[in-house]
Amino acid sequence: LSTRPNGRYTLDRFELRAMENDALKEHFAGWLTHMSGRTVRSENFLEDLLDGTALCDVLSRVEGSGIKEYHDTNESPSHLKAFHSRDNMTFFQDACRRLALPDTVTTIEIEDGELSKVISVLVHLQEICEEEAIEPRIPFQPEFVEVEPEEEDFVEDEEEETDSKRGSRRLSKRSSRRSSRRRSSRLSTSQAAAADPFQDFIEKVKAFCGCGRKTVEE
Repeated sequence: LSTRPNGRYTLDRFELRAMENDALKEHFAGWLTHMSGRTVRSENFLEDLLDGTALCDVLSRVEGSGIKEYHDTNESPSHLKAFHSRDNMTFFQDACRRLALPDTVTTIEIEDGELSKVISVLVHLQEICEEEAIEPRIPFQPEFVEVEPEEEDFVEDEEEETDSKRGSRRLSKRSSRRSSRRRSSRLSTSQAAAADPFQDFIEKVKAFCGCGRKTVEE
């Protein structure tokens, strides 16, 4: 990664090209493995194509390729494996010409690591196989995407809602208690204020009538 004056991180073009190449190798390694039934590894992509067995196996099922037979290098004797690999690549190149593919690839180009030409040929070959609905020898397994459960989020949301409701209820109860206390205090003060003049009036009446005087013994 390299930095620019604005502080953003950018990928170098060579690193980006390497990432694209790795993704393409992984894709077509899996595709060739399923279509031919032979193991093609992404980490040794070009090396696994050098014997031409996987390529000839796929092209032999394409109409008009002209490939009737090819060599299975896994069953070839050790002293003939190199010759059979060259024969397979020759069959592959002739089939590409018969099918009028825009590109073809040779053994030397694979050995030199010409990945772009190999990918170009495989792109057209995959399109032909899809058009003719050629069945793979190893069925493709559907990719399942794991979805994280969201129940915990719902539980947390419900807990937050219940907590907020409880808090609102507590606040409402406290406010009602305070209002009732204020009302009672107001009533008590008003009653006391109203009772004081009446009590004074009664005391005055008692004093005037002499009910409050003590009797003097004669």
